[in-house]
Amino acid sequence: MCFRIDVDGKNRYSASGGRATAPSEEQQRFFIEQINQAVRQRAEAGGSKTIDPLTEKAIVVEKGDNLWEIAKENHVCL
Repeated sequence: MCFRIDVDGKNRYSASGGRATAPSEEQQRFFIEQINQAVRQRAEAGGSKTIDPLTEKAIVVEKGDNLWEIAKENHVCL
């Protein structure tokens, strides 16, 4: 299953572009907290303090997802 999540973490869009069921408030907060934590940890390690929407993607992996397919769909070489 693959969704694009908008920048404020409130809406999900399916691969075909249609809007899917929005995540719950709790899921939204958790998602945003996890992204913020990852960015803080990257900054502490000397990396960028922000996400560049032109060159970076956040990938949310759920039970049953196939990491190889996610990589292929996002043009990532493993």
